[in-house]
Amino acid sequence: MRRIRRSLATIFAFFLCALSATLSAQTALQTFASADGTFQFKYSELLVRCMEQKHEEGNPGLWIPANSCESYTPVCDYPGSQGNRTLVCFAYPKDKFKDYDTFEAAAFSVAEVKGALTQKECLSGSPDWIIDPGESGKIADINHEKFKVFEADGVGMGHILDGKVYRNFHRNTCYELSIRMTSTNPGVFDRPAKELTQKDWDEVRDRLEQALDSFRFLK
Repeated sequence: MRRIRRSLATIFAFFLCALSATLSAQTALQTFASADGTFQFKYSELLVRCMEQKHEEGNPGLWIPANSCESYTPVCDYPGSQGNRTLVCFAYPKDKFKDYDTFEAAAFSVAEVKGALTQKECLSGSPDWIIDPGESGKIADINHEKFKVFEADGVGMGHILDGKVYRNFHRNTCYELSIRMTSTNPGVFDRPAKELTQKDWDEVRDRLEQALDSFRFLK
């Protein structure tokens, strides 16, 4: 009996170690800090750092790796009349859903809104956005900083944007945190399209929201 108990205890301990290692791997986070030391956030090591290759005034930039950071509707930047400048962008890896027809891209980004020079201009949002009144106008508390929330969704040419934008006027600069997820309408395919489940979309959003929820200003 004692041997059986010892064996069961050993198996249970092994199971706990394996579970702990699995959870640790799933939640491993890296820290990103801006070059000027203004802000930082933590992000899942699963996410892909997007690097901008080219940017012309009034046009979106080109981002690599393109398979994760580019889509019909940009996820790393969104050019508008307020002159957004993306400071950093991390995307969910496309390879995780490479066999799914409808998944395009999803990313968390931090931008400086150069054209919004006052708090009022910053917190009014961009006139170019298509605003969903659902949660727009609400205030989100992110590490003791108040951000105004905008639902910036859209549908066009068979492509769907699910976007949420958070703005804060910090030390005379308008900062914009964004989570943008894009997909293709399954109706545009001439065959049954393989779609992400709600659980899949929740996984994508959770990874991006880890970065959002950990964002903080350092000075």
